[in-house]
Amino acid sequence: MLFRGFQVQETDAGCCGMAGAFGYRREHFGFSLQVGEGRLFAAVREAPVGAELVLTGACCRDQICYVTGRRPRHPIELLAEAVPDA
Repeated sequence: MLFRGFQVQETDAGCCGMAGAFGYRREHFGFSLQVGEGRLFAAVREAPVGAELVLTGACCRDQICYVTGRRPRHPIELLAEAVPDA
């Protein structure tokens, strides 16, 4: 098991709408927010306050933080914390 002591719940919450640089462009930004509101942002808002949100995509993490105020982390951040100092 990769994450000992963690309860992992995978969710199929859809897309954040960023699609790399697409959502950063002024003319696409509103649409990217609509895509994220489709399922993902609601799932983030429904997650318990103490739940750790973990995603690999940098754009997705940025979009979720911007829209919901929650700061998802990359899985390697959790692994780094779990490894004792050498």
